[in-house]
Amino acid sequence: MNTMANMGFFPRSGKNITDQTVKDVFLNVLGVGTDISDFFLNAVKEAKNADGTLSLDKINRHGLVEHDASLVRRDINVNPTNQIDPVLVNAIVAAAKDGKFLTPNDLGDFRRQRAKDAAADAKASGYKDFSFGLKPQFTAFGEAALLMEVFGGEQQKIPVQWLKTFLGNEELPADFTKRSTFHIPGLLAVAAQLKGDSIF
Repeated sequence: MNTMANMGFFPRSGKNITDQTVKDVFLNVLGVGTDISDFFLNAVKEAKNADGTLSLDKINRHGLVEHDASLVRRDINVNPTNQIDPVLVNAIVAAAKDGKFLTPNDLGDFRRQRAKDAAADAKASGYKDFSFGLKPQFTAFGEAALLMEVFGGEQQKIPVQWLKTFLGNEELPADFTKRSTFHIPGLLAVAAQLKGDSIF
């Protein structure tokens, strides 16, 4: 969402984003099916403005879709500003075992380990509100699956340079082109593959 605002697909202010704009941008820019957009919009409906539009600052409220053990953001007890952590960006890039592409196996390994590390950090720091139960797990692995579906394409391999640009700079890579449209069943299948049989 931040990337879409940064690049002008959404209002750069991050405010007054209509449902139709979300659907159009997700579909036409990222290849995300409208069923996925509808699911997302329903998940954030309580954060909508009085006129029915969305603002990114409200969507990013902890516990709505923002959650502990994020891929590239530290938990709110460490980083209340919710800014991207370059150390975590470098870590997910390094998770690409061949140094060139992040595969579903690479991403699944990283997603599960990130959850374990965040839980351990929370325990060590006394962060008693850490939560990575069923809802945040569903969101976290769904987000990871979305990353793979959007940027991995039909080959399910994300170029590491794309990771650096998208996750590190919150921009779309200059040579990015959307894949064919994907929908909830495919997204859930990838999420299940990433999660495996881990408790996280």
